[in-house]
Amino acid sequence: MIISSFGFFLFSIVLLVYILYPFWLSFANSREPSKPYVFGQQTIIYHIIPMYNEEKVASMKVQNCKQLNSPLRIIHVFVIDQSDDKTVEILNLAIKSLKDFMIINKGYRNGKNDSLNKAIERIKPLENDILLFSDSNTMLEANSFMFLYEKLKAGYGLVGGAMKYIDEDSGSAKSEGLYWKYEEWIRKNESKINKCIVVNGGNFAMLAKYFKTLPPFVPNDLEAPLRLCGQGVPVGFSFESKGIEPAVLDEGEEMQRKKRMANRQMNCISYLWRDLNLETKAQIIIRKVLRWSGYHIFIFSLILMTLAIIVEQTFLAASLSVFSLITLVFLMLLHILCSKMKSNRILLAFKHATSVHINSFKGMISSMKGNRVSTWEKADSNRKSL
Repeated sequence: MIISSFGFFLFSIVLLVYILYPFWLSFANSREPSKPYVFGQQTIIYHIIPMYNEEKVASMKVQNCKQLNSPLRIIHVFVIDQSDDKTVEILNLAIKSLKDFMIINKGYRNGKNDSLNKAIERIKPLENDILLFSDSNTMLEANSFMFLYEKLKAGYGLVGGAMKYIDEDSGSAKSEGLYWKYEEWIRKNESKINKCIVVNGGNFAMLAKYFKTLPPFVPNDLEAPLRLCGQGVPVGFSFESKGIEPAVLDEGEEMQRKKRMANRQMNCISYLWRDLNLETKAQIIIRKVLRWSGYHIFIFSLILMTLAIIVEQTFLAASLSVFSLITLVFLMLLHILCSKMKSNRILLAFKHATSVHINSFKGMISSMKGNRVSTWEKADSNRKSL
């Protein structure tokens, strides 16, 4: 019974990650932050946008900043990570004579986190100020920040917003859209218990007092929410706050990006581990580590349970083996169909999810081996549509 039991144990882990955890979140009682924040007219919102070779979107980003609604003064801060294209020239022209726009041109390249650290060092925000983070190619809807602001006032230390992907005529965009619908549903439900441990770097806001200098090998959209959750600070999610961003159109580029993201996120988990409370440690293991490993655990559990009938002459082993064998055959057929029917939406979503898990697992393993991805690499294929 050892082989079939271990196989079923691994299968139960997959059930926990993909079914039981989301199910529990759906029915968990909502928790409200215990203490609201009071912002005065002296509070400043600093909208920080790091840029590296963004001449294709720089002018449009400035226009997007101009139409962003805010109840308080908002200063848009563009941080240039030594661009060697026309990004700086385009920005200077676009913000000429505009109030509350500033450019920080570092003069050297050292990655996104260094740009964020440099911005905070330069602007020196007060503890009660608000930091709004977005990316160059993320266009925020006019009231996007207003929804984040309302949750910050309610007592959240950090609030993430939703992302809406465009160009959905392409396969990558369709599958990415489905993948993010599931991801954001999880975040929305984690927000109910004040523990949204990961947000999107293109659309989130936090109290300035909670910002901490970032090392180069961690993503800021996991470091900040995970650290705050681990310290008991409420972290929320606003589905109403939306950033608009083209999906990455090149599948190979997208999967390499997933690998880098998983590497940096695993670096972040290791970096923060000792400072997290027990509840947050359990959550991040389920939410990230086991999820990245989920596809491999699933396949391995099916193989073990299929082999069990050869070694274990029991009804349970036989039942598990039949189930596992049928599931393995079904997965093989799905993979074959994915190569034959390349425009089917459901098959595209399956292929995308499988590729995401495989490449995320590779990124996690590379982090465990001591490889730390620090260089800020942007996707080029999702700049062409803007």
